[in-house]
Amino acid sequence: MKKDVFQEIVKRLEKANKDAPVYKAQDYLDSKEKKFVFVFLSSRTKDEVTLEATRRLFQKYHSLEEIRKVPEEELAELIKPVAFYKQKAKNLKKIHHIPENLEELLKLPGVGIKIAKVYLASLGQPYVGVDTHVHRILNRIGIVNTRTPEETDKILEEMIPPSLKPKINLLLVAHGQKTCLPRNPKCEQCPLQEICKKKI
Repeated sequence: MKKDVFQEIVKRLEKANKDAPVYKAQDYLDSKEKKFVFVFLSSRTKDEVTLEATRRLFQKYHSLEEIRKVPEEELAELIKPVAFYKQKAKNLKKIHHIPENLEELLKLPGVGIKIAKVYLASLGQPYVGVDTHVHRILNRIGIVNTRTPEETDKILEEMIPPSLKPKINLLLVAHGQKTCLPRNPKCEQCPLQEICKKKI
């Protein structure tokens, strides 16, 4: 039954929340390098801030190879104010190529399971990146009952059909940014009302 509910979630959210910051970012992310850098910088940072930092970086430098040659202090200034910008600049300089499989991505400095899966999903691969939005919303509506994003990640690996996995993060992030807010969710206009345990 729960596998079917993800088809319903995708169906209900595909046309919703189109003005969410995460969708505005997608229009700009027209290359694998931009996608990777955006996801890499996004940890603990709002999408609007991450997008502006990614734009600044690629307006001045046009490839990961060029970015690697930038002095660390300059790189840090370009991506500021993303969270942990100094550490992210340091790690970004160490990355000389972007693998397209999970095992190799996880070997890169500063790349954890969420970053790796969100990036691979952006390429259409069958992964779900579990961030705070995905974890919060799926617990709130009663699809999972977990305490941490890591627990949610393990459950979703088995629960979601592979064909739907690449869509889930983007749809739920947009939903979390515009409708299913952490505080004061807009339940009265939520497309998921009928399948949500938190009835208005």
